[in-house]
Amino acid sequence: MQEWPGSLLGASGAGKSTTLGGIMAIVKLAMGLWTMSVLFIVSAVYYAMLCVSRFSIVKSHTRTRQIADRVQRLTQEMSVYHRTGGLLCFIGLWMLLRRRWTVPASGEDSPDDAVPAVEITAETEA
Repeated sequence: MQEWPGSLLGASGAGKSTTLGGIMAIVKLAMGLWTMSVLFIVSAVYYAMLCVSRFSIVKSHTRTRQIADRVQRLTQEMSVYHRTGGLLCFIGLWMLLRRRWTVPASGEDSPDDAVPAVEITAETEA
C-alpha cells in the first residue's frame, strides 16, 4: 500500500480528527485575534466545540465497546443516543430562534447581506 506524504495514520479512535479539529480551532482563533475578525473567532469556537464533542463521543464509544453485558451495553448506547438527540434539538431550536430574531419587523424576508437603498434626487431651479 502506498503511503501519501504527510498523511496521518493510526487506528480508529486514535484521535486524528480530534487533533486536526483542535489545530484548526487554534489557527482560526489566532487569525481572529490577529485580524480582529468576529467570523474567525466564531469559527474557532465552532471547531473547538466540534473537537470536544468528537473527543467525548469517541471516548464514550471506546468504553461502551468494552462492556461485556449486552443489556448494560445497550443501556449505555441509548444514553449516548439520547444526549446526541438532545444536542441536535438544542441546535435546531437555536437556529429557529436565530432565524426569528433576524426577520425584519415588517415580516418580509430579506437577505442578511442586503444593503438599504438610498435614493438620491437633484433639485433644479426653474
